[in-house]
Amino acid sequence: RESNHAIITAVGFTLPAEGFRFLKVSRIKPKGVSVLSIAAVLEQAPDGTVSSARISLGCMADRPMRATAAEKALFGRTLTCDGIAPALAAAGDGTSPVTDPIASAWYRNEVLPVHLGRLLLG
Repeated sequence: RESNHAIITAVGFTLPAEGFRFLKVSRIKPKGVSVLSIAAVLEQAPDGTVSSARISLGCMADRPMRATAAEKALFGRTLTCDGIAPALAAAGDGTSPVTDPIASAWYRNEVLPVHLGRLLLG
């Protein structure tokens, strides 16, 4: 059996120039285990409305997942408190968080809309 003793010294990738947002919620700062994580890539039309939204959630299921209901609810809306309200209401659709020593499923469901709102308005 041949073995390759190569060592990876760097990995490179390009982040989206605009519209990328990430939020990690943990109880211990700065490097605590995630209670919740949210990543989003948003594109806006010239009039300021959302033309494309991709939102992923960590810790809201047994693996990372897309928040497709929230993505659809953002389409054509502005990033204002009123504009994002339907997306916040739909944020938990299809999620199935677990209760673990870090946080309960109830808590994760309760804080998801709060932190998604902060991410979208931030």
